[in-house]
Amino acid sequence: MRSLLSAAGQATYDAATVGNFFSCSLADYNAVFAGYSDAQKIGNTDAIFNSSLNQSYTATCASILPAANSTVPANTYILGFACKMQVNSNYTITPLSSTTYSGTYTAISNSPTMVGTSNVRYYFLRKDPPITSATTYVGHVASAGNFDQATTSYTNAAFDCSSPYSGWTLRTATMPNFQMFVTTTKPY
Repeated sequence: MRSLLSAAGQATYDAATVGNFFSCSLADYNAVFAGYSDAQKIGNTDAIFNSSLNQSYTATCASILPAANSTVPANTYILGFACKMQVNSNYTITPLSSTTYSGTYTAISNSPTMVGTSNVRYYFLRKDPPITSATTYVGHVASAGNFDQATTSYTNAAFDCSSPYSGWTLRTATMPNFQMFVTTTKPY
């Protein structure tokens, strides 16, 4: 991964703790994704991720897309994620995972903080992540934040507004913009 990053991206990578997410540019995110021939995106597709209602999802709730959009196969590295926030403020976002779709979701690793402006997409990579040992399902939660919602309406997505995130309420509607990318190629 490091060799695919810009000079600024390499400096951020070097300063990151092993296993943690670190902020990166869209160019670095795309370069790393393109550098892995088997990389795939989980969550919103690029077309959905780049669409926007400019409408906030204001509760501090965890959200998961339908299982078909949230499944990470066993023996896979969770290498990056992206999200979009609606308002100008500081937020902490926590990527979540569980080994059962409707089970208890916990933090994948650290919770990056985004400091930014309205309607900006944020990109993160993960330094030397461990491999998943079982099929994993992913979601996310932002602290006191306003996620921007994508224009696509999902059937059987879900949200949970209290930790530990295990009491999922089905939602058939638009959902917060979120995407992860994964690979089966060892990233280090």
